[in-house]
Parts: sequence; structure tokens; C-alpha cells
Amino acid sequence: MTTNWTVTDNCGNTNVGPQVITVQDTQAPTLIGVPADVTLECGMDIPDPSSTVSDNCDTDPVVTVNPVITPGCGNTFVMVRTYTATDACDNTSSDTQTITVVDNTDPSFLSVPADVTIECDQDVPIENAPATYICGSVSVTFIDVETTGDCPNEYSILRTFTAVDECENSATATQTITIEDTTPPSFMSVPAEVTIDCTDVIPTT
Repeated sequence: MTTNWTVTDNCGNTNVGPQVITVQDTQAPTLIGVPADVTLECGMDIPDPSSTVSDNCDTDPVVTVNPVITPGCGNTFVMVRTYTATDACDNTSSDTQTITVVDNTDPSFLSVPADVTIECDQDVPIENAPATYICGSVSVTFIDVETTGDCPNEYSILRTFTAVDECENSATATQTITIEDTTPPSFMSVPAEVTIDCTDVIPTT
């Protein structure tokens, strides 16, 4: 913008001098309401980006959001959202929000085999104990610990199932298998009936 200044003396002489006024925008817009950093448990909803902006010259500055994700164990991650406000004169300002998704929840068993009692001649059952995990995959293993009983063929098994998720959270469950011997022996053969004289020796086989 040019402003012309006119000067006049007492004799009516005048002179005109121009002044150039340059209006520029060097002030960056101001981000308002960038969300605070937050830590969430895996499986919770990630909040949507939200922010407003004001500017001294531009009535409609633009806000962009650039997320950068660093993965962790399972489905955990750290997301850094960079909010950038830009006005019509390319002045910018930025701010960040960090969203951390963690996994502090143990897996849970969908079912565990019930305690069972079997005869010593039966096969020891091997049943699965499936587990679920909201934040990735889970593996289930088991360990058997045997305890001897009163009879040679009687014992018990304490089977401990362990479910471990990708972030090393774990849960355990147990099943007791009792092996007993309640079946009486059976004769393969019995000597036939026999009649002997009173002076004969009684047979033993």
C-alpha cells in the first residue's frame, strides 16, 4: 500500500512524497486443544485426532495430523501424532501427542479339563485348555507332576496349564488326574471238580 504525503508552505507551494506500507504475516498460527499424552490398555479405542487453530491474519488456517507408529509386543505400539497448523502465508506451528498402547492383561482360559479318576489300565487323557488373548496370540503348555499312591499301580497327576501371551503375561490352571486300582483280579482257569478216595492226597492244582 502506498500513502502520498503532501506538504504545503505559506506561499502555496506543495510537494508530494509517497510512503510505501507493506503489510505482511510473519506470525505462526496457534494450535488450541492438542490432546494430552495418554496410555491405553490394548483393546481400548484409540481417540480420534482433535485440535483447533487460530491465526492473526488467516481466518481459515489448515491443521494436518501426521501419526508415526512404533510397534511393540503383540498389538501394542507407541503412536506420536504431530499436529501442524499452516496459514495462508505458510507460517507453521506444531505440537505432538503421544498415545501409548500397553498390554498388562493376562490371557484367560476358555475352558479347563475337569478333574478325572480313571482305572490303572486306562490311558491317561490329554485334553487341551484353550485360552484367549485380546492383544495378539497366546500359547498354552502343560507340565505333569506325579505323586505315588498306596498301591503300586495307583498314583495321581497334577497337570498345570500355563498360557503365555506375546507380551509375557501369563495365567495358570490345574487339573488333577487320579489313577486307581479298584478292579479285582480274575482267574484265567479254575481246576475242574474231582472226586477222590479218602486215602488219596488232596490235589492243590
